Amino acid sequence: MREVNKWRYLRTWILIVAFCFMAGRTYGQNKHRVDDHLLFYSTFDDTTDVNLFGPDNDAGWIYTADSTRRFRVLMNNRCPSVTIAKSEGKIGDCLNFASTTKDVLFYQASPNLESPRSDWSGTVSFWMKPELSRLKADTCYPIQLFDGNWDHGGFFVRFCGESLSAFELGTVSGRNVGQLMPFPEDVPEEQRSILTVDTALVPNDQWTMVSFTFENINSSRREVSIVKLYINEKLAGEIRKPIRINWMEPDGLEGEPNASVFLGINYVGSVDDLRIYYRPLSGSRMKMLYQAAQ
Repeated sequence: MREVNKWRYLRTWILIVAFCFMAGRTYGQNKHRVDDHLLFYSTFDDTTDVNLFGPDNDAGWIYTADSTRRFRVLMNNRCPSVTIAKSEGKIGDCLNFASTTKDVLFYQASPNLESPRSDWSGTVSFWMKPELSRLKADTCYPIQLFDGNWDHGGFFVRFCGESLSAFELGTVSGRNVGQLMPFPEDVPEEQRSILTVDTALVPNDQWTMVSFTFENINSSRREVSIVKLYINEKLAGEIRKPIRINWMEPDGLEGEPNASVFLGINYVGSVDDLRIYYRPLSGSRMKMLYQAAQ
């Protein structure tokens, strides 16, 4: 009888070890699959600089500017109220906006984010923990991707409305007719496409993964563009209409600013694990990305 119990005990431990091995192997495979097509990655662990960035040596820095028009630009984070919060992120450290700032922080979009081209696609994903009760402005933008002039098009994610009751993903289709439009509200309604969800999906003072994918931007086949918003691992809605984005190329007109990834405009709260992919993630990959941070 003791011999039987001994073998049962041994078999149980063999099964436990095998399960742990397979779980670890599956996690490693899933993590590798999630990192496929990753173009830009900022963990905010101990630094505001980017962990994975384009071939330009200056592409890994964060910059501070006087506004999204960037008349005055300084290297590094020069905003006293924006700091790295040790061990307070969703994964490790995070970038914390203790209060709204007069200046704006940004990363260069090129070469971190591929310049818009025919049939352009990709994914932007980040974690955020907003402190809505401390937001003073009626509109705040955790993230914007554009070149300082919405007439060229771009993307934004924002809280807005009375008591910041709405959370929106916005796309702007550019015309590039030479008009200066520094705010999305400046753009005619026919150029804007906005997907609105209730802020209950993005709770106050809780970590939430916000992601959006885009496909067929600048379609060469006159197909509709598709932009999808994910909250955590779930699809929250989508936009289907032709979208054209024509940011300035790096070797564009002298004096014209290139596109940038702007962070935390009028925002109070934390941001973590900012990722940009050069392909749209599928729903199953989005689920993997969400679960990898749990």
